[in-house]
Amino acid sequence: MKLNENIYLDLPQRITEIFPEIDSDICMELLHANEKYAELFKKSDELQKMHPFIMAVLEGSGEVTLTAE
Repeated sequence: MKLNENIYLDLPQRITEIFPEIDSDICMELLHANEKYAELFKKSDELQKMHPFIMAVLEGSGEVTLTAE
């Protein structure tokens, strides 16, 4: 019984492990069920294609410097 208790008691670890899948499921459902979300998703996708550095910022990799432009 001790082994099963450890599996079920470590809720933060379990949530951490399944969060990406839950997040993806929610985003896909919103994309198909919510017109405003779909519109914002499309706009975000277009901006990322126009400005590839955006993904580096969102992913936390790479440098970004601000210029007057």
